[in-house]
Amino acid sequence: MATKYKLSVKKTVVPEEEKFKMATKVNTTPSTPITVSFVPTEGDIVRTYKSNMAFYLGSPVGKGGEGTVYAIGKNLACKIYSLSKLTRAKIEKIKLMISKPIYDQDICWPIDLVMNSYNEIVGYTMPIAKGFLLSKIQSRAFVQEYFPKWKKKDIVTLAYTIIQKFYYLHERNIIVGDINTRNIMFTSPTQVYFVDTDSYQIEGFPCPVGTNEFTCRELLEKGSKFSDCLRQWGHENFSLAILIYVLFMNGKHPYAIRGGSDPATNIKQDKFPFPYEANNSKGVIISDSRYIDLIPVGPWKLYWEMLPDYIRGAFAFLIVLFSTSGKPGKISFLSEFFFSNFKSSKY
Repeated sequence: MATKYKLSVKKTVVPEEEKFKMATKVNTTPSTPITVSFVPTEGDIVRTYKSNMAFYLGSPVGKGGEGTVYAIGKNLACKIYSLSKLTRAKIEKIKLMISKPIYDQDICWPIDLVMNSYNEIVGYTMPIAKGFLLSKIQSRAFVQEYFPKWKKKDIVTLAYTIIQKFYYLHERNIIVGDINTRNIMFTSPTQVYFVDTDSYQIEGFPCPVGTNEFTCRELLEKGSKFSDCLRQWGHENFSLAILIYVLFMNGKHPYAIRGGSDPATNIKQDKFPFPYEANNSKGVIISDSRYIDLIPVGPWKLYWEMLPDYIRGAFAFLIVLFSTSGKPGKISFLSEFFFSNFKSSKY
């Protein structure tokens, strides 16, 4: 029997005090490393900056380019930065993030700074994430092993759940920036976790990292460092549309073409292979089928044609007819599509 999910479009009014300011200039706090006497590891004690609570660092639950994440309880984790990544700008950004709490515990937002035994700031606490990286969805063998009963409706529900998290963040003027399948985790179609939130763009603090195959042509062509520019809503819409497309198409990137280069190069060359008809930012209908011969071998053309016309047009609007003037509301078509098709049981 198919799993039943109760979905609803969540619309809330966010108090102004919960919103971050929208900045137009990059914050100039220097990114000079901060020297600390001791970097805690598993088994060491750390103490929170505001609440003055002591924790033992448990087993590592994740490790990346910036540091290591340790469990410190059933529902909490602690990120300890590597020496080279602990900077004045990073600490000031985390302080700003903590000043406006995120009440969705599935978004692993900083809760409090932590100090070592010398009272030096070395990281922060946050809710712990669970489950699998979203990138696992791209493996058919993985899905068959761990989620053998999943159907298209489950993928649609998962995408819908992810978009609701983006709504929550966007309503608070938070730009994720580095959107990709490795910064989201999941345990079910209705339970997802957002990780690596300390990289998010907050006011004048840019998202300093990016994934090229999820980055729009404008930013790729600039060739500048992600840390030197502030992303716009249109950049965010592009990356999110790519993410949802990848989920819909069983892991296939929209700019993966027959005989072509990598997706990032194809984005720069504007080689979107699927035919489309869509309104551009000025309301003019644009159609294009120049690269139809570059559609990858396999079922991808059929998958594209199975999408409703207005969904294909919306994907084309966000991915191909990209505009930096886009607003968060431009992704509303995705939730509307998921909700209406869920109710009509088309998937």
